[in-house]
Amino acid sequence: MSVFLQNIRKLTESEFKTAWEAAHPTVKIRFPNVVWKQPAGEYVQFTINWGVANQLSIGSTKKEEQNGIVTITVHAALGEGSKRALELADAAQAVFRYKQLAEGTTVVNFYEAGVGAMTEGPTHFALNATCRFRAEGEF
Repeated sequence: MSVFLQNIRKLTESEFKTAWEAAHPTVKIRFPNVVWKQPAGEYVQFTINWGVANQLSIGSTKKEEQNGIVTITVHAALGEGSKRALELADAAQAVFRYKQLAEGTTVVNFYEAGVGAMTEGPTHFALNATCRFRAEGEF
């Protein structure tokens, strides 16, 4: 993975972890490809869905953009309705909605947020909170 993509991942994961743990310390976060034990209670799962990348400039300084969607899958207790899951989804969206994160030459702008894909599993009710982003970086 390029340094640019790693910067996007680092910025978004760090922002979510800091904000989420401060507001919801008992609701654990699952990050991709990290060993963890699923809790019996509610938890959230963080994912970046990478989209289209474009080269924005040519010459000695290269500028690129990367589009994508941050998805936070909320897993709430089964059989208790959707209210708690929707509350957690709204809180997850609020971490990114219309914000800008930056480090060095990497800038990530977040736009609208949404909720979708409600499902029921054997132990949890789940739904996806999403927020679209566009990042730019220079190389």
